[in-house]
Amino acid sequence: MCKLTVIENNAIGFIFGLDNMRSHRCNIDLSKHSLIFQDAGFSVNFLSDGEIKKMKVDEEEEEEIVNELKNSK
Repeated sequence: MCKLTVIENNAIGFIFGLDNMRSHRCNIDLSKHSLIFQDAGFSVNFLSDGEIKKMKVDEEEEEEIVNELKNSK
């Protein structure tokens, strides 16, 4: 079980803190670009630089659309 905190910020998708990584016995494998959940037997890949840049562009486009909708009212 994890303690979750809701953050009112669309720019942050998800934060998995060090306390949770410790309790779930996670390993960070930089050579494989992944977070390994040792006890559960699975891993989660980190986003590539290209994926991060694309997400940033998508967020900026979304913000522009929202602002245009607000200004049209």
